[in-house]
Amino acid sequence: MNTGVFCNRDDTVARGIAERIEQISPGACRIFDFNPDSSTIALHGDRIFWSGVDLSKLRTAWVSGLPYMDPVIPPIAEDVDWSLWRYDHLIAQQRWSAMESTLQELERRGVRLINPRRAALRRYLCAQHLLSLSRNGCAIPDLLVSNDMTQVEEFCRRHERVLWRPVTGRGAWQRFTERQRLHLVGPDKPPILLAEGQPADLLIAWVFDDEPLLCLGLERPAQREVDALGRKEDFGELARLETLETVTVLDGKSLESGLRRAAIATGWPWVQLTFTVTGGTLRVYEADPDPMFEWLPAVLKTWLIEACACKLLGHEPDLATRPAVGTRLERPALFLRRMLQIQFDMERSKYPQDGE
Repeated sequence: MNTGVFCNRDDTVARGIAERIEQISPGACRIFDFNPDSSTIALHGDRIFWSGVDLSKLRTAWVSGLPYMDPVIPPIAEDVDWSLWRYDHLIAQQRWSAMESTLQELERRGVRLINPRRAALRRYLCAQHLLSLSRNGCAIPDLLVSNDMTQVEEFCRRHERVLWRPVTGRGAWQRFTERQRLHLVGPDKPPILLAEGQPADLLIAWVFDDEPLLCLGLERPAQREVDALGRKEDFGELARLETLETVTVLDGKSLESGLRRAAIATGWPWVQLTFTVTGGTLRVYEADPDPMFEWLPAVLKTWLIEACACKLLGHEPDLATRPAVGTRLERPALFLRRMLQIQFDMERSKYPQDGE
């Protein structure tokens, strides 16, 4: 056992990587469950056990889904009798502390830790991390973190396009218009992160050990003309069709040097980059050290799992199995398109001036 995958029991991507490693090289990988009711920890001065397994032979630990929690915040609980003193969050705090100590000690003893907590901390401090990338030679958009109306208005006057997102965690970059300015900015509201928008679509790429594994163009959910989706006769009387996120596989060769430079600037071996390319300049809008890609269409998800498993084993994936450039796929959904109509109506309501 050279590789340990530490994840939650419902993390299908991390478990898929572990299973693929085992298929390629039986006995090379084992899954370690974060869920407290199915795992035990023993941390000695010279040995570490997780659910009775000696971790001394590990060379690499893939950590997935362990959030930044310092201090540990009491979780929102339902069906709890709050007339009694509650101490549940203290139990969670102790479990968190033990897991964190174990992982940090593994790293101190020479195990390569992918996605350590300090990486999750950088995602938690999104603006600070983007500024640190800039100091390390990576191009980023002009940024502002503020809830001050005067500062926000001045920022908007300087830029033709402005995007916004929450200042922490994962969140979509969205257009910042007059409606957003009036509803999101004020001394009684938390600061938001604003960025200069570029006249180009946001792209996403997954990079492992400074090697881009997959690069995609991303189209946001929208109602699209059926003429752009295929044969018009396939859609009957429909003129427009609701579609979820749609991705297109890009040829990342021209972007390799920029993506490699950005990945090196993060200091992380495994990262998802969100970026634009304008005038030959790659600008990073987000860097996620513990990316979630279970939402991808199956063929793309399978490729990333295959590529990550091979990289963890120390050899290159078979490029012949990589999805072809130009492959265009919509994010899968269990619902009929019309069942999602309310979400499309809510999205359109944010931007009434666009006439959408």
